[in-house]
Amino acid sequence: MPVPKEAEWKLMYGLHVTLKTKDAAAAKSAITEDVTFARTQSYATRSSGVVRPGTSVHFSLLGTNTTGSGRYPPSPLEADKAVWVEQWESKEEFEALPYVAPGMPKSSARAHVAALVPDLGERLATGSVVEDLAIIEGPMWHIEKPMQGQGGPAYTIDLTWRCKSVEAAMAVVEAHKKQGLAQLEKEPGALRYTIVPPVGDDTTVRWIAGFTDLAAHNSHAKDYDYAEIGVAKLMVASAKSSPAVDGACREYADATHMQRFVSKY
Repeated sequence: MPVPKEAEWKLMYGLHVTLKTKDAAAAKSAITEDVTFARTQSYATRSSGVVRPGTSVHFSLLGTNTTGSGRYPPSPLEADKAVWVEQWESKEEFEALPYVAPGMPKSSARAHVAALVPDLGERLATGSVVEDLAIIEGPMWHIEKPMQGQGGPAYTIDLTWRCKSVEAAMAVVEAHKKQGLAQLEKEPGALRYTIVPPVGDDTTVRWIAGFTDLAAHNSHAKDYDYAEIGVAKLMVASAKSSPAVDGACREYADATHMQRFVSKY
């Protein structure tokens, strides 16, 4: 069944955020609860069609990575890190964020994250709970099935691939756009696909794919053939040194996803 028009690729502006906590058990749990609560509030009460300024269009709390499906080279479990991804329609919409955090410039990525995690600035300064904050900010291609995957859990993979040149990286991006669209057209369990192209001289491509559950992810690998698109072959040819060195995958079994809802009435 063809993907609805609403699910076509869109070039958006987004953040990929990784919070490294000091205490893997208590602090990570507290931060993910802070983030979930804040985002739930900003997405809540959409029946009126009113959207609070700055609310992102899509938000995925990947959480903490889990044991893998066995399909990818194993990645270390990082119980002290919480990860989320979100996108806005444009950079201008992101810069219209109303959040202001002490000591942080308005409309900055850190100010936005600080609005989601109370006392983040103090936590970072003292190292009492948060040890580090890594933010990837910039254009992101995104596609998803409308009105699906709201809530969770959803099985999500977050992959990176370092290419030998900017040109090779952009070819990988274009191939993944074909792959993502094909997945959503063919696979009932495929929910969404995000591609983070490299910026400037960087040659690393990131893509994030969401499925209804692990079974849907495994079905993707076992029951569907996308050889004609040639993503795998192209990636091997584009690797800077070797697939084992240049590729990485983290899997998240309990990701939560939200979409901005605007009433039709």
